[in-house]
Amino acid sequence: MAVEMINLENLKIALRIDYDDEDIYLKMCLDAAIEHLKSAVDDYETKIKEESFIKKTNIILVFTVQKLFDERTFNDDTKTSTKINHIVSSLLTQMRWCYELK
Repeated sequence: MAVEMINLENLKIALRIDYDDEDIYLKMCLDAAIEHLKSAVDDYETKIKEESFIKKTNIILVFTVQKLFDERTFNDDTKTSTKINHIVSSLLTQMRWCYELK
């Protein structure tokens, strides 16, 4: 089974959102997260062809969108924010440097 990039429907399942009221905002967050990844990772378009890269991309996208979605208001929970940022930062580092160009 081929691995695919996460879409809005699967994102909502991952985030346990079973209503449609937030679809426009979720789609905006997903699009912004994808664009951020494209800017953050060298040779993104080449690397995204690798299944393991797509899997990591999907995890980062879910984390990023969840963070944007859940923290629409000011929240000073630095401890939680730091943990999530470390995970995302680590995955981005792997995505930048662990895939060879073919």
